[in-house]
Amino acid sequence: FISLLSAARLQPSLTHERLGELANFMASVASGYPKDSQSVASEIAAFLDESAPVMQPVLRKQLVRSISVLRSKGAIELTVTVPLFFRMLSIRDKALRVSLHSQIIADIKSLNQKHKNEQLNRKLQTFLFQMIQENDELLVKRALHLLSELFRRRIWNDERTVNVISLACFHDSASIFLIAARFLLGSNQNLDSEYQAESGSESDGEEETESGKGKKNKGLKFDSSGIEGKAMWEAFHKTSKKSTRKKKRVERAIAKAQKKSAFHSDSNGVELEDNPFAAIMMLHDPQ
Repeated sequence: FISLLSAARLQPSLTHERLGELANFMASVASGYPKDSQSVASEIAAFLDESAPVMQPVLRKQLVRSISVLRSKGAIELTVTVPLFFRMLSIRDKALRVSLHSQIIADIKSLNQKHKNEQLNRKLQTFLFQMIQENDELLVKRALHLLSELFRRRIWNDERTVNVISLACFHDSASIFLIAARFLLGSNQNLDSEYQAESGSESDGEEETESGKGKKNKGLKFDSSGIEGKAMWEAFHKTSKKSTRKKKRVERAIAKAQKKSAFHSDSNGVELEDNPFAAIMMLHDPQ
């Protein structure tokens, strides 16, 4: 393994099929060799950190999978994998970025599954908070999307997270300001689909085939609670006889939309924040 890895470091842009297969095998048997697996994990992580952008997609995917398996078996710490995966979010590979985004959230969720490890959480939060203060607009967006989703899933739903995200409201970039503002005005809204669409359209030259509702529903308006304006408009103009009847139809449409948006879990059964203004209520100085 060390010989193959040394050769790959000299020419990281080649396929190196044998290295990827061997890395996956060693990760699968890591529980039987705890000391050796730690060394393997650190070597793979260092190689990814050095050469991930120029690697072949297949090899890169295999090594990322190996690191994820080794992480699940305790061979490498989250304080190593989260910064590594976060830096790899800038690679021009949409599928990889979406996968890494989900992996970071899953790892942090697993960390807090039984009880919250405050010391480790604080280290990871500090890293992501520092990314929000970076000059690189892309890194700031990645960090905001991660923090917003972690809050929405009630993993990092504390005041510190909210107030750090709120600092992005003063950013010079309009797109970054909008991410932070929309989070504060509706912290229970799912931004993951927007992240996935955005991750494929940020000057990476990849083909983007969006099939989201944004294009189909062009012209529809939504209020801060996520209520569809079209439904209320149709309810209001469905009858023209009595204003009281119109009023009741609108009230029923609003109540129906609010009931639909007041969810406790998403389609995957993930527990979510059900108060759309939970974040804004945690601000230290909302003015």
